[in-house]
Formats: sequence, C-alpha cells, structure tokens
Amino acid sequence: METVAHSIAPNNAPVALNLARARVQEALKLDGQGHCDEALPIFNEIVKQYPQDWYAWAGQGDCFLQLNDLSQAERSFHQAADLSHEPRVTHAWEQVRARMSGTALAR
Repeated sequence: METVAHSIAPNNAPVALNLARARVQEALKLDGQGHCDEALPIFNEIVKQYPQDWYAWAGQGDCFLQLNDLSQAERSFHQAADLSHEPRVTHAWEQVRARMSGTALAR
C-alpha cells in the first residue's frame, strides 16, 4: 500500500505516519474477519516503527489472543492499555490475565 504523497516524499514523517495508520485500519479489518495470519505481520511492523501506536498494540493483542498465544496477547494488551488508558483495552488486558491465571473475571 503506497500513496502518491509517500512516493514523492518518502522521508516525510507525517505521510509515513498516516500511511502506517491506514495500514493499521486495514489490519484491524483483517483481524475482525479472523485473518490474523495476514494482520499480525502488519501489526508487528507498525509497533516496531511506531511503538506509541496503541491501536496497533491492541490489534496485535487481539490476534495473539485468537491464536491462543496468551503471553504475547497479555504483553500487547498491557502495552496498549498503558498507552491508551481506554477502559475497553484495560478490560481486554484484564481478561487475558484472568484467563492466564485460570480464573474468569465477571463481565
């Protein structure tokens, strides 16, 4: 996925950030459709390039959860919760932690 602006100005940080955000949105759609095999590499790349992007961390956590990799899901959701302070992300993190400990949190 490349934009005209990015091809004209490949070192333009705002353009690169907007492109990364668009890629996260596409990966979130794939994640929602259960295609984590396609979405996870995108999330992995974005969190490396933009470690403050909590949407990418949360999407990565959801994919790891779908793949039943609870330790990676917990790590990703923890990072997303720390960055976003969004109650639903914190709840997802708590749910993974509870699942890891073998208990269930009341919804």
